[in-house]
This record gives sequence, C-alpha cells and structure tokens, in this order.
Amino acid sequence: MPSCLIVSSLDKSLDALTKLLSSIDLKKIECVKSATEARQVLAKQAFDMVLINAPLSDEFGHELTLQITENSTSGVLFLVKNELVDELSSKLTRHGVMVIGKPLNRHMFTQAVRMGLSTHQRLSQAEKENLRLHAKVENLELISRAKYTLMEYLNMGEAQAHRYIEKKAMDARISKEEVAKDILKTYG
Repeated sequence: MPSCLIVSSLDKSLDALTKLLSSIDLKKIECVKSATEARQVLAKQAFDMVLINAPLSDEFGHELTLQITENSTSGVLFLVKNELVDELSSKLTRHGVMVIGKPLNRHMFTQAVRMGLSTHQRLSQAEKENLRLHAKVENLELISRAKYTLMEYLNMGEAQAHRYIEKKAMDARISKEEVAKDILKTYG
C-alpha cells in the first residue's frame, strides 16, 4: 500500500490533504507540521510520496524538497501559491520535484499524486538495479584479485588462473566468489 508523508504547518490543510489522499487510495498517511519534524521522520522511515505545503513554520520548504530528492526515491509534490509556481518549477523540476499551485484543482492534484507515485516506483527499480550492478562489479573485482593472486603466488597465466577458479567452484559446488575469497584468505 502506498505511503505518504504530508508536511504542512496548518491543521486545516493537513485535514483537507489527508481526505484528498484517502480518496485516491493512499491509506498510509503520516502528517507533520514542520521541516524539522519531517527530517526526523524521514530519517527513520521511507515514504513513497512526500507532499509539502509551503510555507512551513520553520522554513519555506524548497530546501526540504531538495534534501528529499537527494536522499530518497520518494515522489515529491510541492504545493505553493499560484504566483510562485513558474519561478519554483524552473528551479525544482530538474531535481524531480513536482510544483503545484494553490488553490488545488482536485483532478490535477490526483494526476500529480499518481505521477509522484509512479516516479517513486521507477526510481526504486533503478536503485535496485544499481545495487545489483554494484554487487556484480564487486564480485568481478574479487575474482580478478584472486586470479592475480594465483598468477603471482603460483605462477599461473591469467587463463589458467581463471580455469582454476571455475573448476574449483564447480567441483566444490560453491560460487566463484567463495573460491576467490578462499584464495585471498590463503595467499593474502
């Protein structure tokens, strides 16, 4: 179930935004009243979407939007007065923040929430793929270090060291990474 953090200094706005979000199947909603509280909550918990209703009591809110986009995969909606939309959009959209003018158009707001949630989903998938690729690169580096260790200590050629690691992994029914770790423990 998608989750949302609403950051708004006004109780009336918190209630209205909670009702709007509940009507579009966002049931897991948490509310805070300041950027400081938002940062504390975000340090402990991730949200699919963060909705910031500017201005906040302790800062305007654009600083918070940038921090969220840098440190999470959350979709970020930034609600501001209509006269500020163009100025803030030019600064924030390149960071992935959707700026929406107030008063809110219900249909436009619903579309923006859905876009924010899909942005979160896309960023989460990209982050998972990035982590998978980093792990693969680390494993390849580990195997390479093991090959060079075999070449150095046992005077093997690179192809011979490669075959040695593959054969040892097959014979022992373990991964090449585990064989590489054993080699590095033995000779490192």
